[in-house]
Amino acid sequence: MPGVCQSVLIVGRRFVDGGIASAAHVDLLAATDEDVIFVSNPLSLFPPLRLLLRREVRALRPANKRVVLFEPSADAAAVMGLDVMDVSRAGPTVEAAREAAMKSLRARKLRQLAEQLF
Repeated sequence: MPGVCQSVLIVGRRFVDGGIASAAHVDLLAATDEDVIFVSNPLSLFPPLRLLLRREVRALRPANKRVVLFEPSADAAAVMGLDVMDVSRAGPTVEAAREAAMKSLRARKLRQLAEQLF
């Protein structure tokens, strides 16, 4: 991420974190053999990134991919705060995200699906 992480030199070319183009890179999964794709995108709490993610997920429809999207609940977003690089919030954020994900799985009755897949 420019301004946060330095670029790296690989075979004579400079590269930056891919987050500059997309927070999730879901579009790269269209050509895979996966039927179900689980996407965790904590940055979708920001409207521009949420819209980009929705566009990427829609692009998977022609490939007949099932997408299970995990985004921050209101509680998890409040714990994380707006400074997503604040490492002092990492522990509480992970716990809030886990709780939100489990609640989402129960609500969508996906726990059995997840257990079958893994």
